[in-house]
Amino acid sequence: MKGPISTVLILGIFASTALAQSEQVVTDRHRILASWLGTVRAAETKYKGKYGVYADLTGLRNAHLLEDLIFESDKSTETAADANRVPKSTLFEVTASSDGKHYRVSICEVYEEVLGEPSICSQGDEMSTGFSKGRRQPLQVPLPDDSPDGPLLSLPT
Repeated sequence: MKGPISTVLILGIFASTALAQSEQVVTDRHRILASWLGTVRAAETKYKGKYGVYADLTGLRNAHLLEDLIFESDKSTETAADANRVPKSTLFEVTASSDGKHYRVSICEVYEEVLGEPSICSQGDEMSTGFSKGRRQPLQVPLPDDSPDGPLLSLPT
């Protein structure tokens, strides 16, 4: 009887250790994604200060405001610090409304081998930030454009 109980206890210890390690991966990646989001938000502030509008990812990169981030598809990353290297598999979206008054950032990674395919995402705009962990990427809602009657706040159904 001692054998099965010992086996269950040992398996329980290994399972809790594996879970703690996977949660540490999520915590570490969230910290990195939040740092990238902060870099984009600072770049948007500088861009708006200079041009009067917010920009999309291409505009920020063309203005050389995201030089701290090394996108894997652009440069060799052998010497790059891991925290600044954006893997090619990362969904990294920065969009601006057509009038340039609003922007939205969504940065998502998928860790199939570690956590069974959940997405780890960090989102933000000019007023807020958020973090999510789940099996699907967050819903992408179009940015509102201001109309003559005021801001459009209704979401598509």
